[in-house]
Parts: sequence; C-alpha cells; structure tokens
Amino acid sequence: MKKTKFKIYVSRYKDLVYSQAYYFTNNAEDANDITQDVLIKLWHHLDSISHRAMKSWLLKVTKNLCIDRSRKKRELTASVVAANSERRKYAGRTDDILG
Repeated sequence: MKKTKFKIYVSRYKDLVYSQAYYFTNNAEDANDITQDVLIKLWHHLDSISHRAMKSWLLKVTKNLCIDRSRKKRELTASVVAANSERRKYAGRTDDILG
C-alpha cells in the first residue's frame, strides 16, 4: 500500500519539485540531488502527511533543502577563499618559513 501511494505521489509531484529546486538553485545537478532528497523524505514521512497537505509539504521541504544547500555552498566558498588567501600570504616566503 505504501509503495503504491508513494509511486502515485512521485509521478504527480516529481516534476514540480524539480522545477522549484531548479528555480532556487539554477543548477540541474543540484536540482536533481534536491529532488532525490525530497523524495526520500517523502518516503520516510508518507504516513504522517495528509493528502491535502502533500503539495505544500513537498514545496516547503524543497525550499528548505535549497536554502540548506545554498548555505553550505556559501560556507564552503568562504573557507576556500580564506585558505587561498592564507596560501597567497605565504607564497614566495618559503625561506622565512623554512628558516
């Protein structure tokens, strides 16, 4: 029963979830990953979501996962920039560092 219900919701809402994920990320690979994550969450929470709330639940989860992904990318970018800045700071100064 759960498997059948899940298949119905996936066929009905997968494209909508992907479209919203792509809208937020502007990246097909990220949108695919987020869609997959949303569908996994759907499977785990399927019995606790009412049919009436399904669409809004899916869109809210999609939006939240997009925000999380954006935040993680921003943090990663900031740490890479900081590491590169440190590297440039010591570039050409190996004599000072090595003694």
